[in-house]
Amino acid sequence: MIVSLPSISRHSFGSVLALVFASVVLAPPLYAQSDAPSGTVSVRVVGLESDDGSVRAALNNEQNYDGDGNVRAATLSIEDGTARWMIEELPPGTYAVRLYHDENDNGELDTNMFGVPQEPFGFSNDARGSMGPPDFDEAAFTVASDSLSMTITAE
Repeated sequence: MIVSLPSISRHSFGSVLALVFASVVLAPPLYAQSDAPSGTVSVRVVGLESDDGSVRAALNNEQNYDGDGNVRAATLSIEDGTARWMIEELPPGTYAVRLYHDENDNGELDTNMFGVPQEPFGFSNDARGSMGPPDFDEAAFTVASDSLSMTITAE
């Protein structure tokens, strides 16, 4: 299920974002089983203002982009303001990455009293939503049986 803009308008930006990011930590990965050739995705996260904490990242397909599980998830260390994630043996398909810089390592995206995120976050394609997370189509990329590299800027 994709959260549509009308649904987002009924919730605060931070509440929707927190729900989406909660699955990065709480939901178990959903691994696709396939004999199809696999690909590799190399993710580089930039724009991190410190090496404190870690980056919590999730790889999703369209079916679980709204927060109901992940294809893969990782907690990434930060070095010199950059985090890296190598996702290997990934079945061909369309995916999106979402992540946040968990600066205090408390396992959640911190928000202010209005629900606005207080920790940097990012999505593949550097997609940005206007009143919550971007739609899956904005953050989506396709993996074939080869390698692909991307850079995500946390803001």
